[in-house]
Amino acid sequence: MDYEIIEGNSISFYELFQYFKKWLWLIIAAMCLGAILSLVGFHFLEDEEYQSSAQLIVNQKTASETIQYNEIQTNVSLINTYRQIILGKSVLEKVVAEVDPNLTVNQLQSAITVKQTENAQTFDIIAVMESPELAQSVIQSAIRNFENTLTEIYDTDILTVYVLSAPSYEPNKIATSISMRAIIGAILGAMLTIGILLLKELLDTTVKDESFLNQFGLVKLGELDSLSEQEYLAAILDSTATKRGR
Repeated sequence: MDYEIIEGNSISFYELFQYFKKWLWLIIAAMCLGAILSLVGFHFLEDEEYQSSAQLIVNQKTASETIQYNEIQTNVSLINTYRQIILGKSVLEKVVAEVDPNLTVNQLQSAITVKQTENAQTFDIIAVMESPELAQSVIQSAIRNFENTLTEIYDTDILTVYVLSAPSYEPNKIATSISMRAIIGAILGAMLTIGILLLKELLDTTVKDESFLNQFGLVKLGELDSLSEQEYLAAILDSTATKRGR
């Protein structure tokens, strides 16, 4: 099978495989180094963020003791409305006033997430802030003002808000998993090394074999072997002795 250069300066997949196989140790070393640097970098550069969450359910009051299927479906469909109320300007302005006047509504809209439990009436409110205390306070204030807003809109005789899980306090900051950090660093290290090696190979115009000459229409006439320093000195001495003998 002919694995010669295909055209111009392009090289075959087989040659690439053989080339990278030769530098496999360097690629593996770069992956290990990239993983280590990634772990260190994430540890010192990753933003400190803390999370607090609470789980709620909003039920419609009914005169019947039996909850109908249609009522459950209505409660589920209303969660999108509750999400808009919680993230709305009216509620968040009150949260800012209660928790920290330095915050803005836009900041809270980015920091708060309302997540519906799949096929259930419950939903979670999650806040990611700069400290665990602030995150918990934001959730507490958001729930309180959300409940007050619902009361103003629907009246307490229609809807009732139940807090199934109180706002949590999590002292440990949110962090990317260690394995994910290492994988990201290893991939970047391998990509960078392969890119450099590939560029080095493509820019290398050294004559490696006869096929390199053939693509330019040249013919191999012979080879010159390189001499070691000892062989070079011996050749000079031999040449000098030959001249003296003449």
